[in-house]
Amino acid sequence: ADEERLIKFQSASWRERQELVSGMEDVRLRQLGRRLIAFYAPELLNSEEKHKFSKYICDKWSETEMTVSWTTIEQVQIDLVRLKDKGVPKEDLSRLKRFYEARFQQYGCEAYDWLLCA
Repeated sequence: ADEERLIKFQSASWRERQELVSGMEDVRLRQLGRRLIAFYAPELLNSEEKHKFSKYICDKWSETEMTVSWTTIEQVQIDLVRLKDKGVPKEDLSRLKRFYEARFQQYGCEAYDWLLCA
């Protein structure tokens, strides 16, 4: 049943994908499907789903374990300092800071104040 839903998922609209995902039996597939919908069609989420997704993203970015396989706020800070030390032009650094600040704000993350200092 999940196999058929996965095939249909490929060509379905996001609203149809949302329906397909809710019927999936495999928890991992449901999680992945919901994450894809949250990233690419957030307007389909109710307020509780939006809140949960934002919290999920902020928790990932706020992780302090240096062995994670994704970019964290702390790693962004380290990278920006390294780029500054390598002489990257100020306007390029400012553009990167604005990019990250917009992403952190988009999901309601508050731990990015240091961007103003980096």
